[in-house]
Formats: sequence, C-alpha cells, structure tokens
Amino acid sequence: MIDGANLLSDLANFFYKYVRVGGDEYTVLAAWVLHCHVFAAFSRTPYLHVSSPAPECGKTLLLELLEQLVPEPMLASSCTAAVLSRCIDESKPVLMVDEFDQLMAGDKELLAAILATVNSGYKESGKRIILEPKPSNGKEPGGWQPRKLSTFCPKVMAGISGVPSATASRCILIRMERLAPGDTVAEPDHYVVEPEAEELKARCECWADAQLETLMYARPNSPAGLHNRKREVSRPLFAIADAVGGEWPERVRQAVVRLFATRDTAPADDIKIELIADIREVFGDKPNVASVDLVQGLATMDDRPWATWGKGGSGINPNQLARLLKDFKLYPSTLRLADGRRLKGYERAWFQPIWERYLPHPDLQAVTPCQPTKRLDEMQISNRDTNLDVTDAKCEKPAPLADCHAVTRQRQERGTATDHDFDVGAMALPEARIKTGLPVAPAILAEYRRWVQWLDSRSEPDVPLVM
Repeated sequence: MIDGANLLSDLANFFYKYVRVGGDEYTVLAAWVLHCHVFAAFSRTPYLHVSSPAPECGKTLLLELLEQLVPEPMLASSCTAAVLSRCIDESKPVLMVDEFDQLMAGDKELLAAILATVNSGYKESGKRIILEPKPSNGKEPGGWQPRKLSTFCPKVMAGISGVPSATASRCILIRMERLAPGDTVAEPDHYVVEPEAEELKARCECWADAQLETLMYARPNSPAGLHNRKREVSRPLFAIADAVGGEWPERVRQAVVRLFATRDTAPADDIKIELIADIREVFGDKPNVASVDLVQGLATMDDRPWATWGKGGSGINPNQLARLLKDFKLYPSTLRLADGRRLKGYERAWFQPIWERYLPHPDLQAVTPCQPTKRLDEMQISNRDTNLDVTDAKCEKPAPLADCHAVTRQRQERGTATDHDFDVGAMALPEARIKTGLPVAPAILAEYRRWVQWLDSRSEPDVPLVM
C-alpha cells in the first residue's frame, strides 16, 4: 500500500533537488504528476504553463524531469500536426510543448494544431475535426470526409513569452527564474536522475491503481475564490489531495488559489480589461466621475498606455474612452457631480458588476482552509435528496466521495428493487462513461445494469442496456 502523503512529499522534494520555483509551485507540480497517472478518472485536466523572463532558468530541465515521471509523455516538437492529432486521440499521452515562444514564430501549421488541441482539450468532450481520405467504393470516386478526433489529454507548455489569453485561462502558471547568487541545485546526471524518477513513477502507478476507481466518483469542494474555468480545471488536483489526506487538502487548495491570484494580478492581455482595472483605481471611493476627469486620471497613471493613446499619441480622450467601454454596455450620461458641476460621466454603480465579472475577486487573496471530502458511508445522506443546486453557500459543506461498493451491498441485501432503491442522479455518470468508452468500476457497472433492467420491467423507453 503506497502512502499518498509521503509520495507527494517525495515528488515535491525531487523537483526541489533539481530546479528552483516557489513553494506553491512544488506543491502543484507534485499533485499534477499524480493527476497524470489517474487522468482517466476525470473529465477535466489542468494544464501547466512554465514561464520565465529569460533563457537559462530551468524550463527545459523541468520538462525533462516531468517527462520521466508521467505516463506516455509526448514532445510536440517530435511530431507533425497530423501525427499530433491522431496520437492524442488514440493513446491520450501527456503532451509537452517546449520553447512555446519559438513555436509561435515557427511552424504555423503545427502551431494551429497545438492551439486547437490545447483550447479544446482541457475537457473530455474536446474534439478537433480533420479531413481524411475517403476510399472509393468502386461506384463513386474517393474524396475527403470529416473525422472528429479527441483532444483531451494532460498538457504542459514552457516558454519565455506568455501564451494566448484563451490558452492561459486553462493553465496554472509555474514561474521560474535563474538561480540567485549562492543558491545551488543538484546536477541532473542521468545515472542519478533516472533511477530516482523510475522509483517515483512506479510508486505513482501503484497508488493510481489503488485509487483510480475511488477518484472516478470524487466530488471535491473548491475554495470560494475560484470561479468558472479555474474551479473546473482545479478539481482533479483537489480530489487527489483529498484522497491523500493529511495536510495536502488544505495545502493544494491554498497553492492553487495563490498561483491563480498571482497570474491574475499580472497586466491583462486584453486592453479593455486593463482599462476597466485602471478605471477602478481612478474611481477610488467616489460615487461618480466626469469623463474629462476620468481620462485625465488615466493619463497620469505610470506604465499605462493612456497618456499616449491614439494615432497622434496625444492621450485618451472622452470619445475614445466611450468607444472602448461600449462593449460593456457602459455609456456616459449627464451627471451632477459632488462639486456641483453637470457634466457627462459615469456612475460607480454602473461599473461595479463589470469589475466583479472581469477583474480578480478580492477573496482570491485570502485563502480559507478547506476540509477534505468525506466518504458516503461516513455521512448521513438521503438518496431522495434531489436538490442539485450547487452554489457557493452550499459548497461550504464538502461534497461526498461515493463509496459505491457499500451502496451496492446494501441494495443487494434488500433484494428486489423498489422505486426508492436507486439514486437516479448517480446513474448519469456511469451511463456517460459507457457511451464514451471510458472504464466503469465493476460494482458501479453491476448497479447500472440492475437499474436498467428495472426500468425495462417498467417499460421505460430509450434506456441503453450495457452487458
């Protein structure tokens, strides 16, 4: 039996031995490696974006270490666009893209294939459509036919520059810098690194074999500061942390939240997002601001483009400001200001929902420790509770991790099925996995078959029976 907590600690120490990143990055790297070994248990996957401000910071070395720890690594540089798509569809490798900045200026066909794969492949339903030859049937000439290929697999990208904003939203950022004076790391001699990595990889595989079935039905809670895609892609790491236990549930959650917060405080790639962030700073606590005062405040901000905005470089004016804000449905109106002036301007209340939707949430900076999920047999939960509204308030209570073996045994002991024997909501997951060809635990498959047979006995239509 592999101790998951010790395994994560040893993985973090392995990275610390050879590369330098922050403490949160070591935590995420360790959990991410383990996630690659249990990737089949999840319908989402978090990407890693390894970035540095200059060369010789250890990005390639980090990818080489990851390559020796994860199952079926594949370097994007070693294949063409056509090979890349088919390999991902057939074998679900761990895709590694090194020197992403050079790729952006290089092979455009491969870059397009990688971006299409990355942007859609963070979730199980991600597909890429290609054209492939259609053989002749003797009566009609051959031609071309579309084919959908899965893009779903773990991915890590490394480079000096950033990645496109659509790609960045799927990534956890791993920042690297050159070693500080006096700081040293071990030499990555292959005759030392390879045996260490092989031993860690073998332990990861053993842990994965023991935990895969359980993780398929994990429902980890997420910190309140994570929303939308951040919450979506982070849950596999939280599920692994909960399965490991000890300090890791809280440690992984705090690390993920802090890394996302660090990424969100960087300058925005979208000039409109940068604009509304700067407008929030100009507003301060004022209830309204005139357009002329707003552009004047923007122009005085250091390291911002507003002082030289426009073709002539004369600075942003009220008309240009209005054009930039119209996509947010924000329009100037005549206001009475606190000093008695009546001028065109904007109310703070108009911006408040925009700031909340598009700018980092303040609660990302404060990490509330989260409790690990519990197993179903440790909680008193009615199988008739059909309230599926999952809001932030309800996330305060950790979600259960289903002990499906216990549920199946209890139902078998009761004998014949009744209207209340089956948790209908729980049957949706195995049905979805069966339809997509993904593995289903034997106990869950038996329960699903029993449910389908019961439906058949009641003449319920359109329910597939999987034997």
